[in-house]
Amino acid sequence: MFSPASSLDESENTYKSVKILPNTTPHETTDAREEQKILNAVGKSSEPIIFFRDPETKKRQAAIVMNYEKGKDCNVLMELRNTSDTAESKWPGIVWLNIGIKSVEAVIELLKKGVMHLDLKPPNMMYDFVENKLSLIDLGIALQFKKTEELSAVSVESKFSALEGTIAYLAPEFYDYSHRRTYTEKSLVFTLGRLLQEILFNQDVQIEYKDDNENRVLREVNVEFTNLNGKGNFLDLYLAIKERMSSLVSAMQEVEIDARPTLREALLELEEIRKAYLALKPDDLEIEMQMRAQAVSAEKTRYEAIISGLKKQSLFPAVSTTQEAIGTQVLCNEPKNGSPSLQSS
Repeated sequence: MFSPASSLDESENTYKSVKILPNTTPHETTDAREEQKILNAVGKSSEPIIFFRDPETKKRQAAIVMNYEKGKDCNVLMELRNTSDTAESKWPGIVWLNIGIKSVEAVIELLKKGVMHLDLKPPNMMYDFVENKLSLIDLGIALQFKKTEELSAVSVESKFSALEGTIAYLAPEFYDYSHRRTYTEKSLVFTLGRLLQEILFNQDVQIEYKDDNENRVLREVNVEFTNLNGKGNFLDLYLAIKERMSSLVSAMQEVEIDARPTLREALLELEEIRKAYLALKPDDLEIEMQMRAQAVSAEKTRYEAIISGLKKQSLFPAVSTTQEAIGTQVLCNEPKNGSPSLQSS
């Protein structure tokens, strides 16, 4: 089996993550190749699909090797925010505003590269506080289209028969899935509006519905946002800012497609809200810089510990039979050509 310790190039400080596929049926392999094409298109992978045998079950499995995105996913960050003894609970409001802005920027960047992510949700949004960088992961449910700088011209027909992504973040025009769905920029605006409401207002979205499988439509859809326990919402301290942000996320979640702002309009408003917030709370920038400086050394120690642990064990036996590993990041080093225990496609 492939051992991370055997090929780690510490001088380059490059790490990869692997996505373990549950099996290697023709359907799964085809999906993996499609995902790999998308990863190549956005510059997140240049590796071939890896095939290997599980040491316990002896079953043949496959894995996609891709760039490792540092940081924590936004779902974890939101949980930590409400825990009194974590660094995230002490982040100033400007950090959360930055996360919101960078979420929209990340979606726009993917669209410019001809890729539409159809499973946007907090667990698929990795934020690295040290680098102040947000990355979108898990492109297993994504569509490719011809690149365009004109985002309003984006129109992508789904290739999936079932509903894509997570229903809680799905635009209402897709509740009827009896026909092929066409995704546009405004579809993503709705999803981002729902995400921003969760992240910036410290809330959790809950959805109830009845799935009419015979007619392929979701009925009696009821969506509610609940306030999370803990630190509360930093926007509560600034009513004018809170009202402006509330107006934006409400507009982004309009049922009528044409009533929603464009991605660039939403981004511009978020940047204006950020300026207005800093005018009221200028000290946030200095606090953010100080906390980031402290986080640099802590982050280095954390990754050194991870790599040290990887050097003591083989990667695949630890995760290949764990279903929860599918779709998540598993840190490893970059495999070298000619690893005797792996077969590349």
